[in-house]
Amino acid sequence: MGKYDGILLASDLDGTLLDSARTVSRQNAQAIKYFMAEGGRFTPATGRSLHGFMTVEPMVLYNTPCVLFNGSCVYDFKAKEAVRTVPLRGDYVQACRDALMMFPSLPLEVHNLDGTYVYRANGNTDSHFDAIGAGYIPVKSLDDIPKPWLKALFCDDTPVLRRVQMWLRRRYADVFDCVFSHKYLLELQDPDANKGAQIAYIADGYGIHRVYAVGDGENDLSMTRFDFYAPRNADPAVKRAARGVVADNDGHAVARMIDIIDREA
Repeated sequence: MGKYDGILLASDLDGTLLDSARTVSRQNAQAIKYFMAEGGRFTPATGRSLHGFMTVEPMVLYNTPCVLFNGSCVYDFKAKEAVRTVPLRGDYVQACRDALMMFPSLPLEVHNLDGTYVYRANGNTDSHFDAIGAGYIPVKSLDDIPKPWLKALFCDDTPVLRRVQMWLRRRYADVFDCVFSHKYLLELQDPDANKGAQIAYIADGYGIHRVYAVGDGENDLSMTRFDFYAPRNADPAVKRAARGVVADNDGHAVARMIDIIDREA
């Protein structure tokens, strides 16, 4: 019996587990290793796609299936398969066409298990993929993108994306849940797909009796159903919703989370 049997810790990646250099610090890695050795379950919960996560996967320690695509997929890397997916439903393609007509400067990214497709790529798109170290497939039409879509996103400056978010929520709330994962990334996914729901699914499968979570962005707010903390660099609204604030992502936020769990276990 380990000290952390029955406890799950879920952590966002970018801006939380990963530092500003997009690496896992020695302190975070050592703390996670200790946590798992004492019976704890650790899972990354990220907006990254399968291919985007694979660029950092070798440095991430974990012992449960991972929450990917911002909650549209639970992926088991040991079995090399998706164990649960929640793709977009309804007339999501037409809704995206309408948004692209309304906001003609926007590029659209669509993320699936087989790859990432980009319509109307621009400098913002290239900056995003350079940041995560992954590539994409350019398309000339939304009809060229295989269905179903796990998630889509728009990439632009925050003021533009706030207008897009408001517009989509007024017209397509039944089609999309629209949340920011970064100041220049607006995520579009099924209303039933989010990190919190998938973490609850994982917890049920592993007999977990207590869940802790940590994240810095609007797309992490679905995890406030658990014992949720925010790193110091988090969005102000996320910090207000959190049970508490830990060190920033350059101050080993996940190690500090495990310190909290250690005191409460």
